[in-house]
Amino acid sequence: MGKTSLTTQGALNLSVIDTGSGNYALKIVNPDGTTIGNFLGFYATENALTTAHPTASAGNYAIVGATDTVWIWDTDTVAWVDSGVNGAVTSVFSRTGIVTAQSNDY
Repeated sequence: MGKTSLTTQGALNLSVIDTGSGNYALKIVNPDGTTIGNFLGFYATENALTTAHPTASAGNYAIVGATDTVWIWDTDTVAWVDSGVNGAVTSVFSRTGIVTAQSNDY
């Protein structure tokens, strides 16, 4: 396990934390120490997510590698819910930096 930090523009601190077993947490921190955003990280499995975060707050979300989807904390059921949404996009930047869009991918 380890931690990699990157400070951007001297204001925000971005920390990528290897929590072990292919799981990563991302934290964006203001200079005053408060955390920005609700993203809790990447977890290999649902079990890894629920072990790391048995509870969460409204708006918290994470990515689970086994399903390749975004999981959202549901305050009504007090549980993690697979949204079924992933970030698959077929548009890519070519080697020249030009965006290559596929049909219906925008």
